[in-house]
This record gives sequence, C-alpha cells and structure tokens, in this order.
Amino acid sequence: MSLRFSQLATTLLLSTFLLQSCSGGFSLENSAQSRTKSLASLLDEESGSEPQLTASLREYLNGEGVSDRQKAGASYVLARLVQQSTPFDNKSQDPKTNGSDRLTEAIRLFDEASQLPVLAERSALHIAEIATLIGDEERARTAFEYLKRKTTDAENKARYQYQIAQSEMRTQETDKAQLLFLDLRKQYPNTEFAKAAAYYLAQIELAQVPSSPESTAKAIALLRQYLKSSPDGRFANDAMAKLNELAKADSLQFSETDHDVFGQVYFTNAKYSDALSEWSHTKVGSHAIKRAICYARTGKNEVAQQTLLQAINAQPAVSYEAAAALICNPLSRNDAKAFWHDILNAHPTKDDDPLWNIAIRSTPTEGIPLYRKILAKYPTSEFSPECIWWIFWDQAKQSKTDTAKATSALAWAKEGLAKYPTSKAAARLGFWSGKLQEQLKHPEEAKLAYQFSATHFPSYYYGHRAKARLRKLTTSAPNAVADAANDPGWSTKPARVPPNLKWRWPAPHEIVAYEHMEKRYGTTVTELIKLHQFDEALELLPENPGPEFKASLLARMNKPMQAINAANHDLTGNPKLSERWEMAYPLEYADRISSDAKTNGVDPLLVHALIREESRYNPDALSRSKALGLMQLMPGTAYGVAKRLSVPLSGTQEVLKPEINIKLGTNYLAYTLRRFDGNALLAVASYNGGPNAVQSWFQQHKLAGNADFDIFVENIPFRETRDYVRKVFGSYWTYEQIYGGKSI
Repeated sequence: MSLRFSQLATTLLLSTFLLQSCSGGFSLENSAQSRTKSLASLLDEESGSEPQLTASLREYLNGEGVSDRQKAGASYVLARLVQQSTPFDNKSQDPKTNGSDRLTEAIRLFDEASQLPVLAERSALHIAEIATLIGDEERARTAFEYLKRKTTDAENKARYQYQIAQSEMRTQETDKAQLLFLDLRKQYPNTEFAKAAAYYLAQIELAQVPSSPESTAKAIALLRQYLKSSPDGRFANDAMAKLNELAKADSLQFSETDHDVFGQVYFTNAKYSDALSEWSHTKVGSHAIKRAICYARTGKNEVAQQTLLQAINAQPAVSYEAAAALICNPLSRNDAKAFWHDILNAHPTKDDDPLWNIAIRSTPTEGIPLYRKILAKYPTSEFSPECIWWIFWDQAKQSKTDTAKATSALAWAKEGLAKYPTSKAAARLGFWSGKLQEQLKHPEEAKLAYQFSATHFPSYYYGHRAKARLRKLTTSAPNAVADAANDPGWSTKPARVPPNLKWRWPAPHEIVAYEHMEKRYGTTVTELIKLHQFDEALELLPENPGPEFKASLLARMNKPMQAINAANHDLTGNPKLSERWEMAYPLEYADRISSDAKTNGVDPLLVHALIREESRYNPDALSRSKALGLMQLMPGTAYGVAKRLSVPLSGTQEVLKPEINIKLGTNYLAYTLRRFDGNALLAVASYNGGPNAVQSWFQQHKLAGNADFDIFVENIPFRETRDYVRKVFGSYWTYEQIYGGKSI
C-alpha cells in the first residue's frame, strides 16, 4: 500500500467511524469466547517478554477464527509495542532504516484497533503522535481534527486546535495556521495553548516577505506577551533569543520589564548567573528571594544571606523559609544557628521558622524557652506538636531523680494529646506517658496512655511498642522470664515458618471486577486494562480511583515503590490480612528472601521490613550515598560480603540483581546480628549507622546507667539512624501483625 493511499484510508476510516458511531457503532463479533481467553492468556503468559509477545501477537492476528473485536484488541497491543520499541532517526531518509516503515505499520495497526469504538480515540491519539513524528502531517491533522470533534473538554479542544495549527506551520501553510492561532486566543484565552499561540503568531509576522516595521512591531509585542505570560514556557528561550536578535538588527531598546522577564526565564532554566545579570537592570529589591537563591546556587553564600535579610527587612511578610533552608544547607550547625538568629532579628511577620531552627540547634536550656514561645505565639504552627514533644522529653529525662519533673512532663503530654491528637508527636507522647506512669507505679494510668497510641497509631513504631507494654501490664509477669515474653521488645524470630512464598500483587480485575470496573472507571479504562495497557489506564483514571486499584495498576507497571505508597496513603486502622494491607506491606521476592533468611538464621519478615524501608522493593534503587538495590548495600560492603561468600561480581550492576542483592544483604544483616549477640535493635541500627558507631553509642548508654532500650532509641545521636530504627521496626511489627509468621 502506498503512503498516499494509506493516508486516504486513515481519513476514510475515521470518517466512517464517526458516521457509524452516531448510529450505534460497528457491529463486532463477541462470540469467540475461546479466542477471548486465548488473547487474555497470551497477554498473561508473554507479558514479561516484549519480543516474544510481539511474535505471538502477529501469529494470533494471522490465525483463523479471530473475531473482529479480538483483532482490534490484539492490533492495539501490537501497535503499542511497535510504537514504543521503534526509535525514529530523522536524519535518515531511508524508511527501512530510520524507523518510519515500522511506525507506519503501527499506524495501520491503530487503524484496525480503532474499529473497536472504545479504543477509537486512543488509537487516533497514537496515530497523531506517530504521524507527527515521521512527518506525515496530513494524517496527523486528520487524527487531531477527529479528536477535537470527539472531545467535550475545552482544554482538549484548545490542545487539538493548537496541534493542527502547529502542523500547518510545519507545512508552511501559515495563512491557515494564523487563523487557527488567532481563533485559539479568542475562543480559549485562558489556556496554555492560547499563550503559546502568541509565539507562533510572532513567527508568522517575522516571516513576512517583504518585512515591514509594522510586522516587526507586532512580532515584538507578541514575543513580549508570550514571555510575560510563560517565562517557564517551552519556547521561552527561543523567544528571548529572537528579541535579542531584533535588538541587534533594529536597535530595539529593552525595557526594565524585558530584563525582569528575561531574568525569570533564566531562573526557571537554572541559569542563576544570567538571571542575576538581567535583574541588575531592574529595581533594587525586585525578586529579592529569587536573587538570594541565585547567589546561594552560585556559591556566594554570604551575599545570599545579606540579600535574604534585606528582603525580609523590606517586606516582613515575604515567604522566605525555603530560601533560608537552602542557604543553611552548606553551613555548620553553629553558623546555621547564627543565620537563623539574623533572620529572627530582621523581624519577619511570621517567625516560627527561625525560632524553631534556633531551638533545634540549641541546648535544652536555650531551646525550651523558644519552644514555649512558638506554642504561645503559633499554636497551629507545623512545629507546635514537636515543640511540646521536646519540652516533654526534657522533663521526662530528669524524672527519675525528680518526681515533680514527671508530673510536669505528663501535664505537657496531656496538652499535646488534646491539641494535636493526630500528629506524629502524639504517638510518642502517648507511649512515653505510659512509660512515665509505669515509672510512677500507676499501672492503670499507664494502660490508658498506651491504649491511646495503640488505638490511634496501630501501625506506627510507637503504636506497636504501646501494644507490647499493654500486654506486659495486662498479663501476670512475676519474674523476668515472663516479663520478656510479654514484652519481647526488639527480638525477632529466626526460625519462623516462611510466610506465603507464592505471594503476588493482585491483578486490577481481582480488586474491581470487570463489570464494576466499567461502571466506575468507564469502558475505555476497562478495555485498556484487559489489554494490559496499564499506563494508559492509569492516565485516564479519575482523581480518587481507590488506593488498592491504583496500587494494582502501578504494580503491573513494575513500579513497586509507587504501588506501596498508593496503598499506604491515608491507611488507618489495625494491620490485618487484607488486600490493602498486603499491598502496603508486600512480600515480593518471598521465595528468595525466605531461602536466604533460613540459610543465615534471620527472620524473613525482618528482611522484608528492611527492604520495604530501604528501597520500597525497587531493585534499581540508588541512594545519594550510592547505596545499591533492594537492601541498599554500599559498594564496599557488597564487595566485602561477596568475597567472603565467593560470589563473583563483575561490577556494581551485579549488586542490583535481586537474587545477589538479597543474598549479600541478608548475610550482612546476619553478621550485624552476630556482632551484637542477636540483639536485633542494635543490628538494625548498625545496618544504617555502622557497627562501630552503634557499639560506641551503646557503651555510652550503659555508662549512663541506662538499661532501657526505649531510651536508647530516643538518644541515638544521628536523626537518620534514629528514624531508620523506628521505620524498620514499625514495618517489621506490622508485617508480623499482617502475616503472623505462619504459612498462608
């Protein structure tokens, strides 16, 4: 089929579809149930291998007895595979080598897929994308015109009209393009496409032959309009360059407004020195916060500090917090504290940020009055719950030798729980109130405090610790052995029965049955899911599709981190064996983890908890400190363990392989457990903070006369390690509560 004939076929097909869809759509066969199963089975079986799936789909389409509906679906999947796997080389003119032959095949397949009404718009969209890429402008316009007719959304109508006009610009049909751009600005003035139309209209004016002062003036005005409305727009750099060209050729004088906008363009593109240069031509003090950021980004920290302080002095209500945090990043603790003092002395309208930042860098003697000031002045500040916590903790630490301090601490906790019951600080306050009440020999009051954290934060670290203390207080424990059994603390179970070795992410239709899916999300989303086009289905979902359903789609897209986060979003209540809790705390790689955990005498659920918090099961995770893979192994650690186990590594990419990463990480975790005589708390802390550092902290803890591991956790000097311990054990105990360590 010639390219010209294929273009005509596409036009006729879309037009025919429009006519027939108005009268009830194409008559498609729905009877070949065996083929329906066959296509679904094919997609399931070959989903992990694109080349094999491509070959199987071609064979399927050439087979006998395939219904029109199944042909359309298979064509769509094959078209998407061809589209996504074919790079286009626009420097080559040979259609056999530049990719256009394969992409033209994808267009043909989308043509066939469009016979299924539910896929018609998606097919047209992809035809437009491919046709634009390979320069088939006539076909692209036909698809965009169809899409514009079909949509009822004003933003999309503007989008498609804009794309048609862009196509006409590419074919130099500027008169047609100009009319469309002008109409776009009239019909859809508030859209981004109307703003971008100004850029193209300027291009048209500049292309006038012969040029005239009037057309040049119009172009300049349009370019200025575009830049003012879209300093972060796609064409902003080019628009600015054209104005600079015109300035050289026509002696155009830039105004202060021009320099102001140019500076914003440079700032948006992270060209901070250029932004400062442009803003040097504007009023002193304009964009002061952005100027401070520019100085900070270009290593001129002292000037950045001065600029920010001047900005606050000039405009006390200005939003300065993000810039101040950026400026503080390279500063030492004392220098950062001094800078926040300078900000405080500049008298910003809202000063809870500097008060907080000074307090957290101060001794308790200096910090406590500042926490109190924040609470008195800003009771609804984001820092207020933490202020109460630190006041409470300061009093609680002194309570062993001063009963009055315990009473005062409990009063602060009561206030915090009353005012900020849903804050993370409340979980800590509830638990530690219970500990204080135990210290004061008030078991009933302790139970009430523990009950608060256990009830309101059941999957948090402190909620789990509260449950453990409740068990201890509600069970007779006359001796130390019984006491340990009732509050096992951070002990783990190396010999547990492996949990659900066949665990897998549920498919979307297992979350929402297809018949309900159509009613809830529409026929197009449902069809795309049946065809395993999960990324497109996700794109078309409503704003709140349900956490389980969204998570299942993300998991099918091989995005475990996003899937876990979706399932975990606003998750409340007690952990239990249910779809959502399992998706928030999955058992990916269960077979491998259980095998290596058994070999190393490590609780498999502890490994799952560590992986969940380290990488969210993303095997390609790479941290800022260069930690690698599922268990976030530092390269040096990985190579050391690999050498000990005689595991050959050809490079760091090998460490990312799940089977190798789990093998090495589980063995290293077992080493940390042996290093600390099976103490899982110290082992997990050392996995993050290093065994030597943890050994030092623990020695200091014992020398201070402490035997309470709850206190040890609170006193870990590095916040990262302190939070890490809480997160890992919070997850571990949640895994235990969900799966129970038994076969499922």
